[in-house]
Amino acid sequence: MACWATTQIKPRRERVAKYFLEQFDFQIYVPRIRRYQIRYHRRVEFLTPLFPGYCFTRIELQSHGVRWRPGVIRS
Repeated sequence: MACWATTQIKPRRERVAKYFLEQFDFQIYVPRIRRYQIRYHRRVEFLTPLFPGYCFTRIELQSHGVRWRPGVIRS
C-alpha cells in the first residue's frame, strides 16, 4: 500500500532532492505558486515552492530509503 508523506529538504535544494529521489523510483510532488515581481520596469514571473523546504513523497511500505538521499533532512 502506498501513501504520500511530507519530506523536509534542505533550503533551496528542491531540485537536487527531487533528482536523487526520482533516481530511486520515488514519486515526488513539489507544489509551486506563480509570483510576479517588477524588475527593470518589467513584470517578471517566478515559480516558487508553495511550501519552501518541504516536498511530498509517495512511499511504498517503508520510508527509510527516502531519508538517506542527498538534499533530504528528514522524512
